[in-house]
Amino acid sequence: MTADDSSVQARYRDVFAIGEFRLLFLDSVFGSAGLALQILALSVFVYDRTHSALMSSIAFGAGFLSQVMGGAAFGSLADLLRPRVLIVAGDLTQAAVAAVLVVAGLPPAGDIAVVAAAASLQPVFRAGREALLPDLLTADRYVLGRSIFNLASPGAQLTALGLGGVMLEATGPRGVLTCTLVSYLLGALVIRIGLRDHPPRAVSIPARSLLGRSWRNNVALLRDRRVRSLLLVQWIPVWLLVGAESLVIPYARDRGGRGGTVGWVLMALPIGMLISNATVGRLFSARAQERLVLPLCALTGLPLLVFIVHPPLWGAALAFGTASIGLGAPVGVQAVFIDSVEEGLRGSLFVLRGTGLTTGQGLTPLLCGTLATFSGPAPAIAAAGAAIALTALLFAGPASSGWR
Repeated sequence: MTADDSSVQARYRDVFAIGEFRLLFLDSVFGSAGLALQILALSVFVYDRTHSALMSSIAFGAGFLSQVMGGAAFGSLADLLRPRVLIVAGDLTQAAVAAVLVVAGLPPAGDIAVVAAAASLQPVFRAGREALLPDLLTADRYVLGRSIFNLASPGAQLTALGLGGVMLEATGPRGVLTCTLVSYLLGALVIRIGLRDHPPRAVSIPARSLLGRSWRNNVALLRDRRVRSLLLVQWIPVWLLVGAESLVIPYARDRGGRGGTVGWVLMALPIGMLISNATVGRLFSARAQERLVLPLCALTGLPLLVFIVHPPLWGAALAFGTASIGLGAPVGVQAVFIDSVEEGLRGSLFVLRGTGLTTGQGLTPLLCGTLATFSGPAPAIAAAGAAIALTALLFAGPASSGWR
C-alpha cells in the first residue's frame, strides 16, 4: 500500500492480489482440512476399537496438549529457520503422521502417542506462517488478512467433516486418514513451489536469555488482574466447548450414529463459528461488541444443557451449532486486550494467550472423557455447558468496569 492510498480501507481483493498471501491461505486451508479429518478419523477409530469415551476424548485432544511443551522448548527455532523451510517441514511432518496411522497398524495408545509427538513441534512450524503475514500485509490489510484466515479455518473444517463423514461410511477411518495425507502433501507442494525463500529473522538467540525473559514476562502478565481476566474470558469457553466436543463421537456412536451422521454433528461447530466470525466483528460497533461478551459466553454453554435429556442427533447438532456462535465473544475484548500491556510485552501476551488456549484444549477432553466414563457422554457434555455459562457470572465484575 503506497502513501497515496494508505487512507483507503483495504478490501478482500486487495489482500488476495498478493500472490504469497494466496499461497499461505491455501496452505492454511489444506492444513485445517487435514487436521479436521485426522481428528475425526482417529477419534472414531479409537472409540470403535476400545468403546471408551475417555480414550476417544484423549485421541481428540492428543494434538493439542503436547504443543505446550514444544512451544516452550523449541520456540526460538521459529526465528532461526527460514519460513518456507518451517512451513514445508510442518506439512510433511503431519503427512508422515497420517501415513503411519494408515499403514503401521499400531494399537490405539500407539496412534495417540504418534500424533502427540508430532504435534509438539507444530507451534514452531505454525510460527513460520504467522510471522510471515505482517511482512506481506501492511496496516489494515493485515487485520483483514487475519479475518480471512479466521473464516477459512472453520470453512475448511466444515467441508472436510462433511466429506469425511461420507468417507467413513465408504472406506472407514483409514480412507479418511489417506485424505489427510493428501491434504498436507498439497499444502507442502504449494509452499515449496510458490513461496519465496525468505531469510530467517535472527542469526542467533542466546537460549538462557530467551527462556529467562519469557518466564519473567509470563509471570508478570499472569500477576496482572486485568490481563488475567482478559485471558481467562478468552480461554475458558473455548476450553470447555472443546472438551464437550470431544464427546460427540461417543455420544453419536452410543445412539447408533454411523460415520456420515457423526460427521454431520461435528460440522455444526464450524457452521456456528462461521456465523459468528462473519457477524459479530462486522455488524456491531466496538461498544456493542464489548457489551456482547458476557451474553455470548453464556450462549456458548446454555445450549449444551439440552444433553440432560439425551437429545436425538439432529438436536445434538443444533445445540453444538448454536453454542459455537458464542465463540464470537473474544472479539469484544480485543481492543482492550491489546491496550492492557505496554508495547514491549505484546508479543509475550499473544504467545501466552495461544499457549493457554492450546493447553486447555488438550486438558479438557481428558477431564470430560474421565467424567463421561462415570456418567456417560450426555451428562458430561451438559456439565461442560453449565460450567461455560457460569463463566458469564464469573466475569460480570470485570465486564461492568470495562475490563479496567
